[in-house]
Amino acid sequence: MTIGRTLLAVGLATSVVLSVREARAQDAPAPEPSPEPATPPPAALPPATEPPETTPPTAASTAPAAAPRRRFGEAGQWVTTADSSLYLSSTEYSFTEAKYFSVGFSPGFDYFFTRGVSVGVDLDVGYDYARGFDSSGDLVVAKTTTVGGGVRVGFNIPLGDTFSFYPRLTLGGESSTREVSGSPAGPPFSPQGGVSVGGVGSVGNMPLSVTAGGPYAVVFAPLLLHPAEHFFIGAGPGVFVEVGDAHGDSTVGGPRTSVFGRILIGGWWGGESPAAESSDAHDTSGAPASPSPSPSERFGDRNEWVLSGEVGGSVARTSYTGGNSTFTRVSLRPSVDYFVISRLSFGLGALLDYSNRGGDGAVNSAAPSSLRLGATGRVGVDLPLSSSFSFYPRASLGVSRQTLTQNRLSATADTSRIGLEVALYAPLLFHVSPHFFLGFGPSVARDLVHHDERPGSVDNLATTFGARLVIGGWL
Repeated sequence: MTIGRTLLAVGLATSVVLSVREARAQDAPAPEPSPEPATPPPAALPPATEPPETTPPTAASTAPAAAPRRRFGEAGQWVTTADSSLYLSSTEYSFTEAKYFSVGFSPGFDYFFTRGVSVGVDLDVGYDYARGFDSSGDLVVAKTTTVGGGVRVGFNIPLGDTFSFYPRLTLGGESSTREVSGSPAGPPFSPQGGVSVGGVGSVGNMPLSVTAGGPYAVVFAPLLLHPAEHFFIGAGPGVFVEVGDAHGDSTVGGPRTSVFGRILIGGWWGGESPAAESSDAHDTSGAPASPSPSPSERFGDRNEWVLSGEVGGSVARTSYTGGNSTFTRVSLRPSVDYFVISRLSFGLGALLDYSNRGGDGAVNSAAPSSLRLGATGRVGVDLPLSSSFSFYPRASLGVSRQTLTQNRLSATADTSRIGLEVALYAPLLFHVSPHFFLGFGPSVARDLVHHDERPGSVDNLATTFGARLVIGGWL
């Protein structure tokens, strides 16, 4: 009993002592840290009297925000479309003296001087030389010189993030002079083995010189799809009205009106970056804004789709006030290339082209009606030269069938031509901005088959050398 009481007293005393020490430790100041700690001490906590921060800074808040996508129509942007052209072409034939040569320069640019409003210029300078055959089988030489141009204003109306409405009004003038000369051509230089020069009738009744043109106005109102920054595809209706006259032949040229619809492909560059404007408005540190990161994608990467001015589509009907001539044309040219692996692309294209001349235009035409159907397959290789340039040669094989309604000695007859063509086009591409490029390069095309199905005809194979501009984009 004595031992038990003694142990109980010791335990109670020990508990009291420990309780007192613990109370004193809470009231005493914190012990000073060791002069040489093994690890750096943690940062001192704020005093208990200051409220803690409710929104402490995080690493994410100091990282640069992703640059927002710029939208078409902002001030300072330049715009061009596949309507712009620069070309040189020369064609000769294996069987006849027929020959074609043409050169043209038709640039078109627009500039947004303020948001949603653009001004632009449209020029057209061209020369064509055609040596072929008229409806009587005579060898005819026709030379055509065209000079024109205009200024335009456009209004871009955004319809969400992907679409916009971009009507444009163009006011300008043009002059086109066509000089025709000819002489009888004996066999074998006849339409059966040769190439027709359309729209010149025969030597006996055609004018030697025709000049047409005058002031014109064009309204074109396309709806644009913006599938990627700097690149757009559009389509819409339009009206072309020319107030002029034709000197030398009342049935060709003169005041004319065309109602049309067509597909438009183009791109833009320049303009102020929204990211830069936002940074300048909120950054007061004086440090320069960090540049936007460069895109990881480049033209020619795997799974990219390429669309260019080879994609086309239009329908138009033209009537002349000075006579009863009309001209109707429908053209559809779907075309696309796809990079199956990096730097290697395959492409497909199709063609439907129909034209018809009515009234006096049909009487004076060697082929008043034409229907052509075709398909093309091609392969291309992209060779990067720098961050802004690449070389993109493509080889193609195309097949076509053309049905013509021809005038021969006051009678009409249908004939068909079947063609098989191999071609090479090797443009140097300038990647103006992401998803948009301009290119120019040489081309060569050779007929493997050009068969006229009329009895007694021969394969009159054409060889064409040239160079041309290409405008397009990729997705």
